[in-house]
Amino acid sequence: MKKVISIFLLFYFLFLVSSCSIILKYPPEGEIRYNAVFYDAKSEMFNNDFISKYYSYTVISSTTQQQRTFVINDEYSYNTIFHKNSFNEKIDLNEKIIIVYCDTSISKLKVWLHDIKLENNILNITTAHNSYYGRGTSSAPYLRWSVIVLDKQEFDSVYFNEVFYVVLATSGKDCI
Repeated sequence: MKKVISIFLLFYFLFLVSSCSIILKYPPEGEIRYNAVFYDAKSEMFNNDFISKYYSYTVISSTTQQQRTFVINDEYSYNTIFHKNSFNEKIDLNEKIIIVYCDTSISKLKVWLHDIKLENNILNITTAHNSYYGRGTSSAPYLRWSVIVLDKQEFDSVYFNEVFYVVLATSGKDCI
């Protein structure tokens, strides 16, 4: 009986170790729709007037979270929000659209674009980041900016969602 339990535990341990390393693909493999490019943006990308207008949202209470979404589809909006050289290349706003999302965050861990899809005139954008179980990875609340540049689409609203992947601190392996 002990031999059966030992074999079972051995296979269970091997499954756990091997599955944790293949569950999470960082960044996710596969094609992201609409030729979307994600920037975990720094405030240096934005005009100072724009930043100062929304900087007050970094101060939050423990029960509220402030979020703002901006859709940039013309030169005036672009020039109001971004510095002239915010991107490595010029973005043609006749073919592309830019989504800017800011919210308060308590994690400075890297964020990436997990999925983007258009359903019922709602652009659903899912971002992801690792959450390290057993480690203190929180920070003081700050304003986090995400910028997505994608092919021009027609939609009525934008919805952002976050996915967290748990990384076990003891094994160093990535698991959902």
